[in-house]
Amino acid sequence: MSKNACRNLCSGGLVNCHALQLPRLYNVYKEQGIIENFEQLLDNIFQPLFEVTKDPNSHPQLHLFLKNVSQALGLII
Repeated sequence: MSKNACRNLCSGGLVNCHALQLPRLYNVYKEQGIIENFEQLLDNIFQPLFEVTKDPNSHPQLHLFLKNVSQALGLII
């Protein structure tokens, strides 16, 4: 799974169940040559999250998604 794919998970505004299956899908991504190791998979997931936390304008859709999730969970942003 690429960083762009992770960023695009939020484009529909709904939590994508695919994201919850990442540990199970690791072997699929590795066999297809999309990633080389589990560290790369985690980096592709979390780096966009860190980037948007630091600069919400870097990924506006991801920022909106995180804002909606935090509101749904009762967190303050």
